[in-house]
Amino acid sequence: MNGISYKIWSDFETNYQVTEEKNEDGVKIYRFSFDYDQECSQKDREIEISYTFPHIEMTGSWYPGSAFDRAIDAEWASPKESMTARFAPVMCFYNGDAENQHTIAWSEINQKVELQYGVYEEDGTMLCATRIYLTRQTAPEHYEIVLRDVTTKKPYWEVLRDTVDWWEEEKKLNYLVAPAAARESLYSFWYSFHQNIYEKEVEAECQRAADMGFSAIILDDGWQTLDIQRGYAYCGDWEMSPVKFPDFAAHVKRVQAMGLKYILWFSVPFVGVHSKAYQRFKDKMLYMCNDKWGVIDIRYPECREYLLNIYEKAIVEWGLDGFKLDFIDKFQLRPESP
Repeated sequence: MNGISYKIWSDFETNYQVTEEKNEDGVKIYRFSFDYDQECSQKDREIEISYTFPHIEMTGSWYPGSAFDRAIDAEWASPKESMTARFAPVMCFYNGDAENQHTIAWSEINQKVELQYGVYEEDGTMLCATRIYLTRQTAPEHYEIVLRDVTTKKPYWEVLRDTVDWWEEEKKLNYLVAPAAARESLYSFWYSFHQNIYEKEVEAECQRAADMGFSAIILDDGWQTLDIQRGYAYCGDWEMSPVKFPDFAAHVKRVQAMGLKYILWFSVPFVGVHSKAYQRFKDKMLYMCNDKWGVIDIRYPECREYLLNIYEKAIVEWGLDGFKLDFIDKFQLRPESP
């Protein structure tokens, strides 16, 4: 096959096929197909696909979770992880002019993927090892994953923009476009009040924010509890504290009358031991973060329905303009997950 020279490893017996779908204009696309029997699909499975390319004119890297770290790792460094609610399976290497040198993206945006990409010290090449984890709940008897390898010389953020378009086409998705209001200045109460928030003080601060030209506010953690010790032991029921906000719907209207949009914070996955929801869902947790709160297991339909009902009720009864849905990256499988 023209293009990359790859190696495939799996922890199960499989027949695989590799199809070259594109190899032009600095863009290579390969489809990897795996078939295995019914017995294999009843167990957790792992596939690794690896290949190398020359480490030339690369001064930095970017990954959705890289934050301020743009270093190029050694191949033995800890892998980057992605799954539905945690980052995305793409790694970009660029030169000193911020031009793309090599961007590797995979089509698997749902299941857990590990990207262990770095310099192989013995010969100075870039070794790219990608591991895909297929859980017994989701592993089909036929599995496909597509690799998009781009060496086009242009600003690396444009290549990443093209990658998003490719994901949308390959996976038949319509990604959400941020509304105009999301790009305007807003005021978050977390950084000034933390959990110590009350109606009177919030409205006074909102008026000051409106006078200064802010367009929206986020009422962050604390509205659901009198506890101000931080942590999430009281999350899960999402009932407004009547002491802090005696009539929350009326309060929201007063703030909106100031010309501000009202956004309310939720820690989506956390269910605390002091909530009524914990007694209901304590046997349906992906894992416990500590002895005070856990992450609800949204593989159960009743857990998904519970969360959806909370947000539907909040938007309708309180007249909100939007939500800050926090900590969705905590929806992840861990070794202790059932």
